[in-house]
Amino acid sequence: MRLYTQLLFVLAAGFWRGASAHDHHGANMNFDAGEPIGAVLKLHILLMAAAFGVLFPVGLVLGLRKNKWHVPVQSAGGVLAIVGFVLGHAHGGRAFKDNAHSRFSWFMLWLLVAQLGAGIYLKLHTERRFNDVVRP
Repeated sequence: MRLYTQLLFVLAAGFWRGASAHDHHGANMNFDAGEPIGAVLKLHILLMAAAFGVLFPVGLVLGLRKNKWHVPVQSAGGVLAIVGFVLGHAHGGRAFKDNAHSRFSWFMLWLLVAQLGAGIYLKLHTERRFNDVVRP
């Protein structure tokens, strides 16, 4: 085991590269325009951090434990995330038009809607009624 660890260390050290700065091929990398972050944007940050950083992980653990609080916690997280998404795209302050954060947020929104829709579908037991119609 010790030889394996040493070999792994030598391989990792061989692939290690120090950070080297370059000009990013002339791209404007100054994302901070000096504008202050407004209250709406701060609220967006707070709501998204609460939803994705606290409520969704806690709801996941509660769901794994089959706890009765799983659905309310996940629902609250979904509501906070959707409100935070709207605030993030509707604020009148800084403009983050074409970056990874702005593009990925739409993917996360649709993933969240699909997850909440699947949860509602399963919680309401509509699959039984649907299967009765589909299967004679």
